[in-house]
Amino acid sequence: MNPVQRTDMDIGVRRETPHFNPEDHVLHHIQRAVANRQTVEVALDDGGTLKVFGGEGTFAADIDDMATFCTLPASYFRVKVVSADDGDGGRHDVAELLWQAAYHASQGRLVKDCYHYDVVEFVRWPNVTRLPAADQAIRLAALLSRHPTSIILASHVLDIAAPDIYRLYSAAHCAGLTRLLNREPEAPVLRPHAKRNVFSLILQRLAGR
Repeated sequence: MNPVQRTDMDIGVRRETPHFNPEDHVLHHIQRAVANRQTVEVALDDGGTLKVFGGEGTFAADIDDMATFCTLPASYFRVKVVSADDGDGGRHDVAELLWQAAYHASQGRLVKDCYHYDVVEFVRWPNVTRLPAADQAIRLAALLSRHPTSIILASHVLDIAAPDIYRLYSAAHCAGLTRLLNREPEAPVLRPHAKRNVFSLILQRLAGR
């Protein structure tokens, strides 16, 4: 067996890893829109607006600080289903948004249902020119596209600290760029965003949700 195909079980690594739940961050709002092919607007009162075109797999953003936007609690955001406007410009691949949202929300933790012993293959490269930690992302994508291996072993091979490799793996996983080889992934249940009338939106704001 190729040594880079071994899991950390082969090298005796056993430790708990910290996790984060996408439901706690804007990442979950984005995932629901994409999974259900909805067009939604996600906004903060004073921190920018994001529009996700789930049907076509693109997004447009007017956000000054993406890192802060992606780490805030999910309850801070106003989310509404809107019509897709063909006139909206400046759209990008939604995989880029999912990567950024997961990378920043991670803060050195693995996304829920991902593990350090996962044996992972990159099936598609990210557009690294627009992503954080581009150099590390290139190195990880190069390794895992040619030699699928466990995340913890990739950390050793590439000399990337575990918290950094967890950020990258979480980002790639949420962006749909990876495939698990040593187990069946657990698909999350992602409900569509409800279409709200004016009265329900007022109640949402009053409840602080």
